Amino acid sequence: MKRAALYSMLAVVAILILQGLWIFQMRRWYVADFVTHTQEAFGKAIEQEVGIRSSRIVDPQNKWYVSKPKSSMSADEIEQNKGDTLDFTALQKSGAAVSLSDLVSQISQDSYFKQGKPPVLRKVDSLFVLAMGSESVPRHRIVLCREGVLQDCFGAEELTTSSPRVITLVKPVGTAGIYSMMLIMKRPSSAVLKRMLYAVLASLTLGLLVVLVLNYQLVVIRRRTETLKRREVGINGTIHDLKSPLAGVTTMMGWLAGKAQAAETRELIQQGTEQLRALSNSVEALLASNYDGAYNIILNRTKTDLPALLQEVIDNVSLYFIQKPHHIEVVNRLADNRVPVDGRYMKTVLYNLIGNALKYSDDGVEVTVTLETPGDGKHLRLSVADTGWGIRPRYRRKLFHNYYRVPREESRQRPGYGIGLMYTAYIVHAHGGKIKVVSRENAGSTFILTIPI
Repeated sequence: MKRAALYSMLAVVAILILQGLWIFQMRRWYVADFVTHTQEAFGKAIEQEVGIRSSRIVDPQNKWYVSKPKSSMSADEIEQNKGDTLDFTALQKSGAAVSLSDLVSQISQDSYFKQGKPPVLRKVDSLFVLAMGSESVPRHRIVLCREGVLQDCFGAEELTTSSPRVITLVKPVGTAGIYSMMLIMKRPSSAVLKRMLYAVLASLTLGLLVVLVLNYQLVVIRRRTETLKRREVGINGTIHDLKSPLAGVTTMMGWLAGKAQAAETRELIQQGTEQLRALSNSVEALLASNYDGAYNIILNRTKTDLPALLQEVIDNVSLYFIQKPHHIEVVNRLADNRVPVDGRYMKTVLYNLIGNALKYSDDGVEVTVTLETPGDGKHLRLSVADTGWGIRPRYRRKLFHNYYRVPREESRQRPGYGIGLMYTAYIVHAHGGKIKVVSRENAGSTFILTIPI
């Protein structure tokens, strides 16, 4: 639950950060688009203003213009068209003229500056507002400069190039590069946000929806977790309560075995007792799995005849798999058959390992159980090798995890709950030992456990 809540919170934070970055980037795009539109409107206003002045002034010189690449003109054409020569390419690079109509307008500006008739900034401002169209025009100021020195201005006087959060656009006026007109405008926060309104609202709505969905999922997960915890407590209590009657019945079966006269009756009672012990072990395995490592096994380590215990397990397991052809071989290299282990739990380990060797294999499987005390003789080494189906490498690391079952094709599915190997490892660790598996797919597996003795 805590991990799910953490992941959900991280997801919400990531979504909000991405939403913020997206809004920030959208704002940058809108501002850039606004600046481009403003620049075009400002240039258009300047051009229209000089056009209005030209319509009111009759030029007695009757000027005319020729636009042609100089490299394609003959000497006679150059001689016939003497006059002021302008480099249109250079003017384009400087921003003084972006088109031929703009060039004609700038030439007109040169003429009017010579006559002492500069642009009328109030008129430029009106034309600029009209050129902006439906855009909301922020507070602004238009300044006319000669070689960087202020000549005239109109608009919000508090705005300067050093004012915070302003946009400054400079447009050369005339072709000589002496005069320039400057537009100083407050950054269009409200205008940009107005254009982004629907996108921002949609983004915020989506973010809120995601947060609500995640919150709902967390609530559902929390409720289900609480239900599962209550159910787990009830199941654990029920399983735990089964131990006492099972122990009582096992004791009673032992008493009956002592009273029985017939050998056949005693054998049947013994078989029943073994089944009860197996059931008791299953109950304890369930408790160990449900407590997830918090269940304590109380060992009773005594000198146990391990080969005899092993043979008893083999007889019982072989009886269970009587319909399956198999062969189990015991290799006993013990110097002393009596080993200090908990006989009851060690029997469970042998049941699980040998039972799995027969369960996950084809007919005719061969199982070899080896008992030895290698080296200094201070450790018991028990291995169970088979010629069964084997285990793929990627499944081995989870083999001893709680409720884990190796994925297999449908024809090789066998009943089980993924508890046996977990409980086996639990018992080995309780003895202070270790367990590992060596396996190759379709070539068999070998389970090796080492216990200090």
